[in-house]
Amino acid sequence: MKVALLHFCFYEYTVQLANALANYVDLTLIHPKELSAQCQNILNPNIHVYSFDKPRIRNLSNISSMSKMMDIIHKVQPDVLHVQETNDPWYDLTLMLNKMPPLVTTIHDVFRHPGDKDAVPGSEYTRRLAFYKSQQLIVHAHLLKDALVQQFHIAQPRVCVLPHGELGSMYEKLATDTSVQREPHTLLFYGRIWPYKGLKYLLEAMPLIAERIPEVKLVIAGRGENLEECFPHGHDPKRYEILNHFIPSEDVATLFKRSTAVILPYIEASQSGVAAVALAMGTPVVASKVGGLAEMIRHEEDGLLVSPGNVAALADAIIRLLSDRKLQQKLQTAGWQRCQNDLNWSNIAKQTVEVYEKAIYLKNQTEQRKNMNVETKISYTLPSTLGKLKNIVSSLRFENFQADLDRYVAIEKKHWIFLLLTKQGLWALAEYRYSRWVFTKVHIPGIKHILKLFAILWHKLIEITTGIDLPSRAEIGKGVYIAHFGGIFINENVKIGDYCTLSQDIAIGVAGRGEKRGCPTLGDRVYLAPGCRVIGAIAIGNEVAIGANAVVTKDLPDKAVAVGVPAKIINYKGNADFTIYT
Repeated sequence: MKVALLHFCFYEYTVQLANALANYVDLTLIHPKELSAQCQNILNPNIHVYSFDKPRIRNLSNISSMSKMMDIIHKVQPDVLHVQETNDPWYDLTLMLNKMPPLVTTIHDVFRHPGDKDAVPGSEYTRRLAFYKSQQLIVHAHLLKDALVQQFHIAQPRVCVLPHGELGSMYEKLATDTSVQREPHTLLFYGRIWPYKGLKYLLEAMPLIAERIPEVKLVIAGRGENLEECFPHGHDPKRYEILNHFIPSEDVATLFKRSTAVILPYIEASQSGVAAVALAMGTPVVASKVGGLAEMIRHEEDGLLVSPGNVAALADAIIRLLSDRKLQQKLQTAGWQRCQNDLNWSNIAKQTVEVYEKAIYLKNQTEQRKNMNVETKISYTLPSTLGKLKNIVSSLRFENFQADLDRYVAIEKKHWIFLLLTKQGLWALAEYRYSRWVFTKVHIPGIKHILKLFAILWHKLIEITTGIDLPSRAEIGKGVYIAHFGGIFINENVKIGDYCTLSQDIAIGVAGRGEKRGCPTLGDRVYLAPGCRVIGAIAIGNEVAIGANAVVTKDLPDKAVAVGVPAKIINYKGNADFTIYT
């Protein structure tokens, strides 16, 4: 089996997986050139390696970079393409625009971590393309699988849960200092210092720990913003060792091996590469019972788990571990044994190959279904499509917009071309009639997607330039007149009758709770004066006039004239004094 393994980051993880996979498949590693130097000295010699230039994400030369990447994939012609989640919208768009071999994607984080400032704006949405285009998805916790199935509606058979392999053995090979000794009272907080990592809870626990174990020391190693805010009055160098910079790979093993415990006081987590290093280094872990950590660390077996954000429980667990040498040895032994079994990369590689076989099978099944029915589809689909196109064209008459335009001409006494060029209300109505037609009359998927995209862009342009929001899902009758533009907002569940008049700064929207929650239904020839609000599951009769700045929350009968806050009926003369219909 020929497998191409593509990664833009997670190089430590990817190298370990690649080295193990090379014993079972014909493997090609594809990655940006800047990762080549980091990987070349620790890769299995049986792995074929291709690299390409990868500029920063905001650089438009990414277009040529992605073209080069696709050239490599086409040259390799893999049976399976396995991608480590890239977090790169250029790749996501490339994935959408190109035909790919059977695709397997490892999703390390289903959702962005709170406070993730490295994420590119919009990438949270583009990255989901990989969720849907992949034949198989790999995650490292059942919690993450549940999220993909329940929140992203991915079929359960398409999501596989595999362990996150140990990462300590690689760092041990890279270590330059092999004589390091474990320090009996040293704690390690390692990795990017972001809010979700919960460092503040560990710092709050430190005085409690120091009361029982005066020799305790905390090493904080990793890059982070505003770390000085954690120590507004400075810090005691005997109690805290701060390495606020990127830690070179050759120094990682030293930090873990000199520490008695690694602390992960996270308030949110998918899984943890830090835990994967610690278990292999024989360094016990104290972690929050949150996210995938609760699956990765087995409480009282190879680590200790505490409730997230519970400072007292965190301090107690650390004191207990530092004070009990037998507990330390027990956790160390169990962690090392797990690294030889379920966290062993050779075992994980075997399971990964099984995932590849599933991806190939699913891809082939899809292609076979397409090929088996191609003649039938052509003979059936062509006439059917032509018939649908005929129906679409015949529905494109815009009688409602013609009625809108006729009413403008009757009221303004100007030529329709002049009105069409100068009246923002007509612009908004034209956009609404078009979008309504697309959403209700066009049903051919390819054509609908193109027209829908144009409708969305046009709607946003109108919303920005005129301040008028007429959602395509709202039901708006013919002959509408918008007296002045600006500040007109209508909920998508509103129903408006024929020949209604809308003024500026009005809102027709949802209100209420439970069964009483809903949107208004307006009859024909309703007049809404500037600044009025009509909200809730209420019915407004025909020829009703609603005064300026009135707030209507109850039904109004035909020809009612309502003013005030809340609106009250002052007479039943209707709206003849306010509107023109012909």
